[in-house]
Amino acid sequence: MQEREWFKVKAVDDQEGIVEVLLYDELFDTGCELFGGVCPAPFIEALTPYRDREILVRINSPGGSAFAGITLYNYLRTFPNLSTTVDGLAASAASIVLLAAPRERRSMAQSAFIMIHGASGFAFGPAKVMEDMAAILKKMDGSLAETYARETGQPVDQITAAMENETWMTGDEARSKGFVSGLTDRPAADTNFRLLEKFRHTPERLNHNAIMNAITQQPLPGTTATDLSLCGCGGGGGTGQTLNGLREELKAIKLERDTLAAKVANLAVENEQLKGSEQNAKKARAQIAIDNAISEGRLQPPLREAMIANYEADEARTPEALKQLRPVGPGTTPLRTSGLGIGTRSLAEQIEAEADPKKRLELRLANHDRLLMASRTLR
Repeated sequence: MQEREWFKVKAVDDQEGIVEVLLYDELFDTGCELFGGVCPAPFIEALTPYRDREILVRINSPGGSAFAGITLYNYLRTFPNLSTTVDGLAASAASIVLLAAPRERRSMAQSAFIMIHGASGFAFGPAKVMEDMAAILKKMDGSLAETYARETGQPVDQITAAMENETWMTGDEARSKGFVSGLTDRPAADTNFRLLEKFRHTPERLNHNAIMNAITQQPLPGTTATDLSLCGCGGGGGTGQTLNGLREELKAIKLERDTLAAKVANLAVENEQLKGSEQNAKKARAQIAIDNAISEGRLQPPLREAMIANYEADEARTPEALKQLRPVGPGTTPLRTSGLGIGTRSLAEQIEAEADPKKRLELRLANHDRLLMASRTLR
């Protein structure tokens, strides 16, 4: 993106020549200074000094933000000597920018395209949010249809139907419908835009991915410079030999890509296997450590599962806590030897009680009192 010019103003120094403005990228509301694209604010700032000059805006854009397109349209149509032309593509919001000039001052290359469609949006939330978004989009479509109709002379209902169907127009079609008044024999500019993949009815000749697939899958014995320029392969006396070389190169790239994808998939499987092995190993270490503590009398059996879970969750500190435990001494009532034990203490308190002689004595006395109360109740 840093190497891509989002727009360029070309003006001569004698203050009399035509000022050419190349609008050759997607349209965004903000952020173009960081991420590329055409934003209204810097575009207007760059073009304002030339308001009274003869200005020609050359368009090759897949569109983008409807609000950005409307803003540029309303700004440019105030220029007294404005002309617009389509060098490659004026799609979506970019087609609105084209209409900023009077109809007699609008043109396009014979091999270029214009596309109009309805506005799109995104909403997340309950039904009311979706309904509000649908209402906004319908209102935007109505406003855009009125603009198209006013600038082309077409009936609003025909424009609305064309927008709903995502209509692509060649030079002849666009001229017959009033979008432009003249056609040029200027070669179409490169239209390799990522946004084209999102449209529903992109012409095959503009679908860069489809062209690349055709090159790699179908034998083409020969081609012309025009064919090469359409697929973004370059021009200048191209032959089948040049195209075959490109086809082999693309095949090699696809093979390398598929090989790398397979390696990544295998690494992901191995990673999951290692995770599973490590979890099993950790559980085994936890069971051994806890069972050893129980066999040595430092931990009571009822605490086994809870301590294993603690060990798996915090293997760094649990082994040290186990080392601090001491076997229960003579006369000490074991923890939780029955349902009549002190079940209200937390696990940490029970471990602390076993490790501290004073706490262990308090525990024994508490258990003794509870056992007496239980025996009286049983009587």
